[in-house]
Amino acid sequence: MSISVSEFETRLRETLIANNGRLPMPDRFNIVLNIEKSLQQDEHQTWGFVIYRCTYTSDADWAEFMRRFRMRTEEALEYFQRRYLMDAKLIFTVIEDRDVFESASTSTVREHFKRWVMDAPLREQGRGAGRSPRYKYCIHVDSISVHSVLQDSPAEGRHNSTEGFVNLIDKGWKLDSDNWDEWDELDPSSNEPNEPIEGVQLWDVGWMRVRYHSVMVEMYNSLRNGAVWIREYRRPPQVADS
Repeated sequence: MSISVSEFETRLRETLIANNGRLPMPDRFNIVLNIEKSLQQDEHQTWGFVIYRCTYTSDADWAEFMRRFRMRTEEALEYFQRRYLMDAKLIFTVIEDRDVFESASTSTVREHFKRWVMDAPLREQGRGAGRSPRYKYCIHVDSISVHSVLQDSPAEGRHNSTEGFVNLIDKGWKLDSDNWDEWDELDPSSNEPNEPIEGVQLWDVGWMRVRYHSVMVEMYNSLRNGAVWIREYRRPPQVADS
């Protein structure tokens, strides 16, 4: 069935108005649509990485960090035309306790997260964890992370965010000397021994820095496939940008 030029222009104009001046994004390119489908597959109601606050120097700086983190996440959802997923289903769960987590290492946070995950899926979703990244990885925010985000441009717009990162922890990582060999302690790009990080000389130290503007959406979607960690991993101080 053919349509006239004027009818096409009318439909195009209506589509642009409905999508804030943009054409609809094809489903095959829409990673937030993948998150929505994943929620349906797992029969879950909520999503999003749990955030551990590990710096307590300034409540004002923390509030500004969280404001920017929410803003960048909202921008990502709007870019993929799924803004409603933030209002309805995305949870910014922040775990904070100055006595326990001030300057806490990633290993300390990992052990707490393991305990939290034991009953969290049933409590939050009414069923098991499924393949949800929410229960496999968590965000560790230290003073370095907060500083990096506050140094980033405060202007709205995804193109304005070029700096700023958080630490993403792999819950399943284990420091088990029986499961690696001497090659695991070498930098793949140079075959030189790695500098120890929190006492760990392995290439994969169980966490990585991820750009804060992409961690809660693009990286979250990617890590539904557990094998993606190896592909995305960057050894600190390098920063992954999913």
